[in-house]
Amino acid sequence: MSRERLTDTFPTPLQLRSAELKTNRRGYDREPTDDLLGRLFETYEGLWTKCQALLDDVERLEAEVSEKGKVEHSLQQTLVTAEVAAEKYKEQAREEAGSLLNKARQKAKELVADAEAQLTASEAETKRLAQLEAEARARYESFLLETVASLQAEVERLVPETRKDRNGAPTPEPKLAPTSWAPTPSERELGRT
Repeated sequence: MSRERLTDTFPTPLQLRSAELKTNRRGYDREPTDDLLGRLFETYEGLWTKCQALLDDVERLEAEVSEKGKVEHSLQQTLVTAEVAAEKYKEQAREEAGSLLNKARQKAKELVADAEAQLTASEAETKRLAQLEAEARARYESFLLETVASLQAEVERLVPETRKDRNGAPTPEPKLAPTSWAPTPSERELGRT
């Protein structure tokens, strides 16, 4: 009985490394994201390789069990025709085959349990990394929104609208806080025009 290969279910590490991530209008910060994905690829590649090796071990063990089953069957046919002394060898063969089968099953269970534990840990780490990425993106978006609002307020402060009183006459512009910089006469002339 052949087992399915990991490539039938999961993408290979090479396929993950060559995958293109799409960006939208706002994009994303490539360097931290690429660094995070690089570490994820390395972790995934190691787990993928280990899982494949474990599947190969399970397949090899199943082949051994199958082979032992064939030996047991052959022994049973031979022992059926044997005399009383052959019954003793038949029982020994059954015990040996049963012991080997139990050991092989136990080993297969351990290998599968280890692989499942590694997969669960990998999935938990992937979820944790996705949550960290989402949090980082939210903080970055909040920072950008605050910066835009601050810049808009600064522009409005520096370029005030012309204010008019009830009669439509311009009102004097509010005085800005004094600064250490003073306009030159030519800059003052430009400001009057």
